[in-house]
Amino acid sequence: MLRTRPARLPSVALAATLLAACAAAQAVPTPAEHLGRSVGGDFTLADWGEVSGYYERLAAASPRVRLERVGQTTEGRDFLLAVISDEANLARLEELRGHAAVLADPRGVGDERVEQALREGRPFLMISLAMHSTEVAAPQLGLELAWRLATSDEEPYRSARERLVVLLLPCTNPDGLDHVVEWYRATVGTPYEGARMTQLYQRYAGHDNNRDWFMLSLQETRLVSQLLYERWHPQVYWDVHQQGQRGERLFVPPFRDPLNPNLDPGLIAGIGALGTRALMDLTREGLTGVATGVRFDMWWNGGNRNVPVRHNMIGLLTEAASAELASPLFLERRDLRAPGGGEYAPTNTFPAPWPGGWWRVRDILDYEHAFARSLLRSLAAEPRTWLE
Repeated sequence: MLRTRPARLPSVALAATLLAACAAAQAVPTPAEHLGRSVGGDFTLADWGEVSGYYERLAAASPRVRLERVGQTTEGRDFLLAVISDEANLARLEELRGHAAVLADPRGVGDERVEQALREGRPFLMISLAMHSTEVAAPQLGLELAWRLATSDEEPYRSARERLVVLLLPCTNPDGLDHVVEWYRATVGTPYEGARMTQLYQRYAGHDNNRDWFMLSLQETRLVSQLLYERWHPQVYWDVHQQGQRGERLFVPPFRDPLNPNLDPGLIAGIGALGTRALMDLTREGLTGVATGVRFDMWWNGGNRNVPVRHNMIGLLTEAASAELASPLFLERRDLRAPGGGEYAPTNTFPAPWPGGWWRVRDILDYEHAFARSLLRSLAAEPRTWLE
């Protein structure tokens, strides 16, 4: 983003420039305008055509968004990546990719070239949405997050645009998204509302598409792996998931013990730092039911957020509590379970239990947006630290 102001710009020209900028900002559609309904509303889900169509409109309207068609899914849908940053960063995107490649493998390039990459580079944050297609909030999270990153002058979005490049995968299983949305639309308002599908939402693997990252037998995992390890080399990877309904409202790192001793301790500390800061930020915002250090570990080397840690990337996982697909769910406090077992009460890893009540897709989005804000703020505050 240009920081200098043209000298002695005539008032008429200045007014015209400001009007043009305002018109351009207004031309960027909001997700709700695109969908024709509220995002995360009860009993509604966005299918892949609606999701992908919004990113196409956003990229066409905003110079801060580039949309890449990476390849084709198993069933022939477009597999997309949205690249979001300010105009100055996007203008030198290939240069920034070169810096990231140097930092990913600095062997033989010399200390001076590494220092240049650290000085001139920008941290890359890749966000993976909706690998498990019954975890329905994430595609709608992406719509709102992409729009805020592209248009908002509030923090942390403005600083994130200037100091980071966000690589957003709108959905890592577009085929499954369409199958789940079609199923839900057919069953909502019937006795089968919220029930499980009668088919696999990934043709060959179903829910186990998150067990394929060591073997790469699926088209979608091959595409993401190419993006991670050949094209972009992001420093941080956030994998957005949902879990069951009765535990914590949101899990954030650190992960639970025991720790795999083969993992780099600096990466483990970085994962813990970002997650712990998010726990503090969400709790200060009044979002209860956030837990850390329970349930999820770092041993499985075939998961989407675990394999990047073996490639010198910080792999983050969030797991939000689910509704009944897009149908609201009411839970009494007595229905809730403490993360990790035991009494449902405050602990060091669960400082503010959720009291119970209605739980909706909109609630999931609010918690995930809060994590996104914390993550963007942390990375933008110390970009060189995360590059190092």
